[in-house]
Parts: sequence; C-alpha cells; structure tokens
Amino acid sequence: MAARLLTPDILTALLRRMSPRTADAVKRARSHALGLGDPLAPMPELVFAILSEHSRPVGAYDLIDDISRLVGRPIKPPTIYRAIEQLLAVKLIARLASRNGFVACAHPGHRHDCVLLVCDRCGRTDELEDRKLDRLIDADARRTGFEPRHRTLEVEGTCRSCQPTERSGARQ
Repeated sequence: MAARLLTPDILTALLRRMSPRTADAVKRARSHALGLGDPLAPMPELVFAILSEHSRPVGAYDLIDDISRLVGRPIKPPTIYRAIEQLLAVKLIARLASRNGFVACAHPGHRHDCVLLVCDRCGRTDELEDRKLDRLIDADARRTGFEPRHRTLEVEGTCRSCQPTERSGARQ
C-alpha cells in the first residue's frame, strides 16, 4: 500500500522540499541505478534522498517515522527494508554496524567500497574515496584466498567541529 501512496508526482513534490545538494545526489543515484539495470522505485529514491539530507547515520525506524510524516500515513517496516535492500545492492547507501544506521553514498557511480569517518561525539559521517586503499585491501584479501564482495570500513574519531579549540589552535 505504501508504494501506491508514493507516486512519482508525490515523490517529485517531496523532493522539491529538500536541498539542491540532495536533488543533485538523487539525480546521480537515479542515473547510477539505471545504468546497472535496476531503476529506483519511488520509495528507495525517497529513502536515498532522506539519507542524503543527513550528515549522520539514520536508523530504519527513524526513516519509517520521517517518511510516514512526509506522506501523511503510517509506513510499515517491510516497505522501508525493501527500499534499503535495493539501495544496498546497488551500493547507493552503506550500513554502519556500529551505529545501526545507514548513510547515503557520497560518490554514486564510482567503483569503490565505503570508508567512513564517524565522529564519536556528534555522529557526523564523512565518506572517503580512496582507490589505492580499495586495491590494497582487495589484494591482501585475495592473497589469503578470500574473495571480497563488499566492505564498509568505519573509522571512529572526532570531527574538526567537535575537537577542543586548543587542540585545533595548536595545529596552526
């Protein structure tokens, strides 16, 4: 039922409320999924857009609450989990195990896995794109006879905004 609630017209209206940065990310995500032969349905597209609006991981039940408010009706968990599964399959989002949440990929269409910097104070999450690191991990894994399919590397620490001013001042 939720998928019928979210027609392309309603999705377009909801996306207009979001930032231009998110609109651009949604266009790139649409193109990426289409290029893989797995076009995004309205619900996965909206989930991606909501994740793109956030700078920190968002849990599935927070997504359910947000989308229920946006469409004006309750959304059931299976609807969101199906959207999440599609987005994970096409590598448009990553799951952060340490936070039990999801983040939008900052580089849709680039061939890499996620290296995520997670602030342990505010939760801000930034994605690194490092092909050299990707190749190194793949080569080391294959040397041990392991065939990697997907990885999300989480690096916990403190973002610039949360670091004490005396520490950041000392670096200058």
